[in-house]
Amino acid sequence: MQPIKLSPARLASIVLFVASGASYAASESFNVTVTTLPDVVLSQKQALSFGANMFVTAGGTCLMNATVPGEGALMQYQDTGAATAASFGALTGLGCVNGTATPGVYKIKGLGSTNVTITIDGVVGADFNFSPNSGCIVNFDNSAAAADSQDSCDAFVPGTPKTTKLPAATATEEGSGAPGYVVEGELVFSVGGTVTIGGTDLTPNTAYTESFPVNVVY
Repeated sequence: MQPIKLSPARLASIVLFVASGASYAASESFNVTVTTLPDVVLSQKQALSFGANMFVTAGGTCLMNATVPGEGALMQYQDTGAATAASFGALTGLGCVNGTATPGVYKIKGLGSTNVTITIDGVVGADFNFSPNSGCIVNFDNSAAAADSQDSCDAFVPGTPKTTKLPAATATEEGSGAPGYVVEGELVFSVGGTVTIGGTDLTPNTAYTESFPVNVVY
């Protein structure tokens, strides 16, 4: 048998063909982009205080109404309504002087049009217990038109998470007659509730303080 001899031109063609087959493999790197949220910020606009209205007797209870704040107090817009409702802060109960005190008003600031979950808990204290069973969280309709604004202030259940949306830029509602309370990304809520004096009489003319937790997350 005669050996097969390949010419240089034929050898070159075989090498080029093999190299062409290797070109089907490819490698590339691609970017991934992450845009972070601004931190959600919780601040106090008005401190919750029952004032000098509580009796000292153990077991006494007093309810502060904070469910109907009025549109001005909570930066909402409802077309109509007083800046602050007359019943906002009203006290009732055998453990206090029926009258008016100061509900807590608090502000959440974050990214507009983003949902936040709010949990407002009570406290069992050394001297008194507090249940935040009166109050509301603003629910914006996110309409830019003053005429059809249906912002509301919705009740919450103590210890139960409630989800609502921070107002969008279109919710500023600066239309004709709108007072312009709404600010993009800012939501306000009120807290009142029931104080129950503990098992021991309190000392007259003494200020007592407890802290109740509020948790806000995106």
